[in-house]
Amino acid sequence: MIFNMDFPNAEVLTFSDAEAALEELEREDPDLFTTDNRHVKVSGVEMVRKLAAKQVKYPIFMITAFETVELKNQLEELVNQGLNVAYLAKPFLVEDLRRLVSTHLGLISTASAD
Repeated sequence: MIFNMDFPNAEVLTFSDAEAALEELEREDPDLFTTDNRHVKVSGVEMVRKLAAKQVKYPIFMITAFETVELKNQLEELVNQGLNVAYLAKPFLVEDLRRLVSTHLGLISTASAD
């Protein structure tokens, strides 16, 4: 909803599971990819690693309710490998998400322009 409201020209695709998202990413090169860290079969970190192996250039945002030192270290390792990855820990403010998207995509959301 936030993406649709604040970035009305954006096309937002959603997927029911990690496998469907990874399959679509074989065909698409999005401006941004967002994932939760908890999935049934593939963790968010595993998804990010798969994208890193493909040397994707688009930003990847992970959302997690389970912020740990291990997760921070894993994501930092991927950043050090040149991947554009960031995360937000739940609960987060909508403004934090808006700022993160705007910064990484070079956009100004309609909500922050008011």
